[in-house]
Amino acid sequence: MEINSLAFEAIKIKLPHMKKIVAVDSLRHRLVILDSFDKEKIQAQDMILIRKDRDVLVARFIGEVKIEDSKKCEKDWTIEKKLSVSEIENFNHIQEGEKDRIVRAKKMVDILKLEMRIFASRIGWKEKTVSFFFTCDGAVDFRQLLKDLAGEFNMRIHLERVGSRDKSKIIGGFGVCGREVCCSASKTFLHLIPLDAVRDQAIMIKENNKLLGVCGKLKCCFLYELPHYREKRKSLPHLRQTVETPKGKGRVIGLDILNQKVKIFLESESIEVFEVTELGEKKEKKSKTVQKKA
Repeated sequence: MEINSLAFEAIKIKLPHMKKIVAVDSLRHRLVILDSFDKEKIQAQDMILIRKDRDVLVARFIGEVKIEDSKKCEKDWTIEKKLSVSEIENFNHIQEGEKDRIVRAKKMVDILKLEMRIFASRIGWKEKTVSFFFTCDGAVDFRQLLKDLAGEFNMRIHLERVGSRDKSKIIGGFGVCGREVCCSASKTFLHLIPLDAVRDQAIMIKENNKLLGVCGKLKCCFLYELPHYREKRKSLPHLRQTVETPKGKGRVIGLDILNQKVKIFLESESIEVFEVTELGEKKEKKSKTVQKKA
């Protein structure tokens, strides 16, 4: 699975040419870098068993992808084997008690009066470890919670704090487009979406809740068409710029970037829409002349 090149071009991230073999750890939902894989036996989206020292984890294989910062990934994992259909079914079966685990964990959080919100849980291979994912606004001392959870579940406990976008990636869901959210379905890496990605597509920002995804942040899809918008934008005048039209001079008050049309407020105080090819050349700003001292 290749990383969307348009998205990276849009936010001006320079990627190295070297590719890494990557999988997603199902227990902690983190990226891990593998040493190698058998191209004939293992394909993208296959469930595999990976090992590092004594740790054995189930992971979803992604493939060879470009890594921006390998420090964010765990290295030196090896592939034990590709999981069979029966092994995957058994692994999914032990995850079915997630709702009960979360309810029990939330009760302990309430007893300790901790400001944290547990929303997901995963059981590890051979049911030796259980992970709980949570969000919180500030620092939380969960040392006592770890002890209580270990006693309650009789397993090794892993607590991981994540942000709102990572939360959406873990639990999944559907966007307003009707498709599965990009962060969960296709995106390997999550990046902040710059506000310029919205401005450059001439989308109204003020009081526009449609800009936000299920995570409450700017939608990832704003990056997909951004390079095309920026390229088309180069041939259009600036807002509030004075231009020549077939009906006289006017001021630019709106842009239709994709259709290459411009809305003009004419000197006759009427509003007209023109093709960009109908407009006169852009007027350059007059440079201020500096008076020489006598």
